[in-house]
Amino acid sequence: MARERKITILYWVVAILAVFNISLLATILFFPQADRDKPGDNNRRTEKRQPGDQRHFISKTLNLSPSQEVYFDSSRHQFFREADTVFKALRLCKQDIYKELSSANPDSVKLNELATQLGSMHTQLKISTIRHFMKLRTECTPEQQKKLSEIFGRMINNPGGYQGGFQDGERRMRESRKPTPGDE
Repeated sequence: MARERKITILYWVVAILAVFNISLLATILFFPQADRDKPGDNNRRTEKRQPGDQRHFISKTLNLSPSQEVYFDSSRHQFFREADTVFKALRLCKQDIYKELSSANPDSVKLNELATQLGSMHTQLKISTIRHFMKLRTECTPEQQKKLSEIFGRMINNPGGYQGGFQDGERRMRESRKPTPGDE
């Protein structure tokens, strides 16, 4: 009798754990972005700036005033709302190129058209980026403009483009100021 009771308890424990695991998986599958920031979310302006954050890095490096921070955040959100559309179109175009290249008989004319579209979107994105940075520059003091130019230079000369973002921007700025062996 005691053995049957233990088996019954084990069945209930397994059943409870199974229900718990199923509900956990359902939560993960159906609500994967619940805690992530959404593009264009205006609540970001009220968030506390965290070390390593792009906004924190720029604010600290340029020593922005509160009004400049508001302007930079607003401009940044506007830029990324516009750029997000281009990023999505770029991804779709790259997917189309991949599909065409993976097809049994890739059409070189279609691939050339897609490559031209991709180049046009990159151009559009670069023009938007240039406008964004020029707009930011107008709100800076001459000293801040020099520092902002350094930041732009680091971004442009970063071999990986913007992928690294500003996550380690402070480290890169420090390293760029260190003399390299042979420069002394």
